[in-house]
Amino acid sequence: MSRLKPWQGVVLAFVLTLLLAARWEPMLDTGTQQGDFWLVWLFCMMVLTLPMLLLESALAKRTQLMPLQALPALTRDADTSPRWRVVGWMGVLATLLVGGSLAVEAGILLAQIGQGASSLSSMVWLVVALVAVWALSFVAPVLWVSGIALVVLIGIDLVAGAMPGWQWTAFSLAEWSAAVELALLCTGSGLGLYWILSVRESKQDARVLIWPILIAQVLAGLLYAWGGIGAALLPNAHQVGVITNSPVAGSAHVAVSGSVQISTVLYLVAVLTGAAALIRLLRVQLRGRSLPFAVTEGILLAGLALWLLPVQSYLSLLALLLALVTAAVYAVFSGWQMKTSHLRKALNFDNEALYNLWRVAVRLVVPLAVLVALVGLIW
Repeated sequence: MSRLKPWQGVVLAFVLTLLLAARWEPMLDTGTQQGDFWLVWLFCMMVLTLPMLLLESALAKRTQLMPLQALPALTRDADTSPRWRVVGWMGVLATLLVGGSLAVEAGILLAQIGQGASSLSSMVWLVVALVAVWALSFVAPVLWVSGIALVVLIGIDLVAGAMPGWQWTAFSLAEWSAAVELALLCTGSGLGLYWILSVRESKQDARVLIWPILIAQVLAGLLYAWGGIGAALLPNAHQVGVITNSPVAGSAHVAVSGSVQISTVLYLVAVLTGAAALIRLLRVQLRGRSLPFAVTEGILLAGLALWLLPVQSYLSLLALLLALVTAAVYAVFSGWQMKTSHLRKALNFDNEALYNLWRVAVRLVVPLAVLVALVGLIW
């Protein structure tokens, strides 16, 4: 834990929102130009993501432990079944799948960049990407590298001025599902990532800690909606190549022909280092359980190796579903199983009305929103 810095949570919020929005938004088929969708997304950020960030900070402050360590103590305090402890491992698996999905994205980009200079197969490039993500996860500044690459990439978008026009469409259940999924998955809410980073600052006010994180998430989402990192990569085929559908990823990517564009290289760097940052955070959490080095690295490598199997589309869907369910289980456990006084004291809520609003959001709004989102996703 000594290597985790206070502002890592803010950088992680910015990086994770941008990278996962770019990764999952094409799969959810929301369309970056739909103004009505992004307004609903903002609403979900306020009523779903904000309560979940407060919840993670409160749990970190109360236990001063990371999720896998804290859940046994929390279930004992709540005098409830030890089976609730499985939610910590659900978050670990979901985060590992999300990191692997980003590694697949990097593998596809490597294959596209190298297709003119190398005859290596896409599977070889995928192995290279997975190994690179694991190796980079040992490098401390990977999260900062990802953030810097994304900021430069957005700067290229702004200079290019290739921003999409807005349109307003009829809103549907599928779009509500996508808004909830992007609000919870792409911001990492419920996965325990900000819980891990909040432990270091557990003596501070939990409400103060989450506002910079939420602002970074909203800023990243709005930048993506306004054109974001996609404007530098996708809109002009004559600049960066031809957009093709990848059978591995199930989403649109740039097939680079001729010279490699700087925007593509920046995006590749951001994806590789962003995925490595997730694996690094998982390593911190697993080592917090005093697992041997070989066991910890075996779990991480096995999770990454899953993406070598010809089931990438199913793994992407599993990552999405597991992340949503994990967030819902955390909300149900904290709202219905834990004692009211425990979290109120951790949050230091002086205003009774605000505390009750937050508790209603955790107990009812988040679980019901996830349930409706799952119905919309399956439907």
